[in-house]
Amino acid sequence: MSFALDASTDWKFRYDLAKYDQDGNEIIYTIDETTVKDYAKSIDGYNVTNCHKSIESGVPRTGDESNPWLWFGLTVASLGAVGITTACLIKRRRMRNEAIEKNKE
Repeated sequence: MSFALDASTDWKFRYDLAKYDQDGNEIIYTIDETTVKDYAKSIDGYNVTNCHKSIESGVPRTGDESNPWLWFGLTVASLGAVGITTACLIKRRRMRNEAIEKNKE
């Protein structure tokens, strides 16, 4: 027997099956589920629980697996470039002011 559960069935299915076969032997029923990529299944009696593997580990993945030292280096280089640019602008302004002062004399 195969069936699919969804929100329209409130994720439940009820079935009535025979307890004994035609010879009077008790029938032992089991359930299983097909494997779904990135999900771990847990079966407890007739309850099946699926858990996404990234949630199961307890630590959600952010997708940021970059090298922090790379970002630190880029930050230092950027701050250095800002410092050099600022120093050049200050020097340029100072030279312009000196030239204006010379022209006034």
